[in-house]
Amino acid sequence: MDTQLIIAVVGTALTTILVVIGVWQLTREKPKLEVEVISCQHKVRSDNKATILGLKFRVHNKGDKATTLTRLDTKFLDVRGDEHSGTKELKTDVEAHRSTEVLAPWFLFEPPFQYAVVLPCLFTLHHTHGKKSFKKSSQESDEVSYDTGYFY
Repeated sequence: MDTQLIIAVVGTALTTILVVIGVWQLTREKPKLEVEVISCQHKVRSDNKATILGLKFRVHNKGDKATTLTRLDTKFLDVRGDEHSGTKELKTDVEAHRSTEVLAPWFLFEPPFQYAVVLPCLFTLHHTHGKKSFKKSSQESDEVSYDTGYFY
């Protein structure tokens, strides 16, 4: 058999094997996010014109691939049963097998939700490789900073 033909066959076989391994690794390696809510609180502003909703959470990446948190969506029902939603942009990196704490920018909702001690919320955290939804009820709190919108 011709030496060049043998080299070509071996080279083609190795290239095919390497491509298959590369595709397999790309499909296997992905972020696996778990969200731990540290606090979820709301407060009616002192001017009674809006409600501030604050969220602090920790993201655990149990997967083999890093990702970037890009957006946080929230939906909740007020005491009358009306649905409200909001979106905040994020830019937070979460490395593989690491955890990152996120103090989300506060959400501001008008009109204020008077007499709402608990607001059931659904959050959707978007990242570069997909999205992760989680639920948490917001508790009314007096410990909000109106300057930053963050809770102490």
